[in-house]
Parts: sequence; structure tokens; C-alpha cells
Amino acid sequence: MASNTSDLPNPYGEDASFGQTTETALTRRVRIRDSQRVLWTRITAIRWSGRTRITTSAAAILATALFASGWGEEYLLVGVALFAIQATLFFPALLASSFAKMSARDRLQLKIGNNRSMEAYPGVERILNTLHERTLRERTRILCAALAAGVLNSVDNFETGTVLVSILYGLAFFLGSISLINTLQLERRIPMIDTDFPLLSMHAPTLHQSTLDWVLSDLVVAHLDPETAGAWDDWVMGLENKVRFN
Repeated sequence: MASNTSDLPNPYGEDASFGQTTETALTRRVRIRDSQRVLWTRITAIRWSGRTRITTSAAAILATALFASGWGEEYLLVGVALFAIQATLFFPALLASSFAKMSARDRLQLKIGNNRSMEAYPGVERILNTLHERTLRERTRILCAALAAGVLNSVDNFETGTVLVSILYGLAFFLGSISLINTLQLERRIPMIDTDFPLLSMHAPTLHQSTLDWVLSDLVVAHLDPETAGAWDDWVMGLENKVRFN
């Protein structure tokens, strides 16, 4: 005989699936962002790519200076092409920086599943600010390169007087210089290249303040980035019930 009774819904019980879809979707989104960070960082860090970006930036400024002095104005489209190529080369680096900032925020600030926020560890704000500043520099240099290409293109396409031409050349040179300065700053080091400890290269151990109650453990934590330090503390706390203290 079939039973007419049925179990009442218990959305907050131990075996309930309530909320798991949202958590799974969030976890998937975090994983996708980090995979995009790895992809664009690898593209940005291809051998000779950094030197190519610097060389193209310098060549574009040199060409603009020659045009402004009256040399080779018939090759003005070459200068436009140099700035356009420059902006194209900067685009993967901009994506790498943007995804690096999002990935770092996920790793350090997002509470998902059983993971906890790492904001209690020193260095979190510095790492996030460093990545935010890098993203701003990336946006600045790609915008300056695109604007410089547009300025030189306007010189070639429109009838301009001597004064206006000088102003446009000066503006293109100024924008190219800003792009080159940011490029020299950004190409010194590309963050989050290491697959095992992506945040460690941006960590400064001098930010760590400790009473050194457990000297060895505190020294290790001081030299680890917040994400790895959190994993270390979890491992140490897991040993408390397994290690006998005298």
C-alpha cells in the first residue's frame, strides 16, 4: 500500500541542496577569472614581447619627433601605424592586469565555501593597490597610444595650418612620452606569473608585525603572501591535536 506521507522540505538540513547552485556558480566564475588571468599573463610574458613593446613605443616617439622637425612627413602613416601597433601590443597586457586584479581580490577578500577572507593578514591592501595601480597604468598607456595615432592621422587627413600642425605634433609627442614612461614602469616586472605562489612576488615581509611568540612559524608567515600564509596557519592549527607539547 502506497504511503500518503511525504517528507517536509528542510532547506537548511545537513543533506539539503539549498544554496549549492549559487555557490557552485560563484566558484566556477572565480575559476574562469583565474584561468583567464593565467592565459593573458602567459601571452604578455612571451619572450621578447616586453622588449618589443618598449622598442615600438620609442620608435613611435622618434618618428613623431622627426615629423615635427619637418623630416619624412610623406611617411606620416608609418607613425600612425606605429602607435596603432603599440596600442594593439598593449591590449593583452591590459587584460592580464585586469584579470590579475580580479583574481587577487577573489583570493584575498572573497569568502566562498569553507575559505575565509585573508584581510586579517598584512600586505593584502598593498597587493590590491599595486594591482590597481598597474591596471590604471595599462589603461593610460593604451589610451595615450590610441589618441596619438588619432592625432597623427588627423594631421594627414585634414588641411591644417603651421601653428595647428605644431600643436598636433606636440600633443602626439606628449601622449607618446606618457605611454613610453608607463611602459618602462610596467615592463620591469609582470605580476602573478608563478603558478604555485602567484601573489608572493608582490609581498613585502617588512609589513609584518609580530611579537614572535612562535619564532619559526612567525618568520615563515612574514615571508609568505596573505593567501599562502592563511594556508600555512590552517596547516599549523591542524597539527595542534597531533603534536604533543612538553
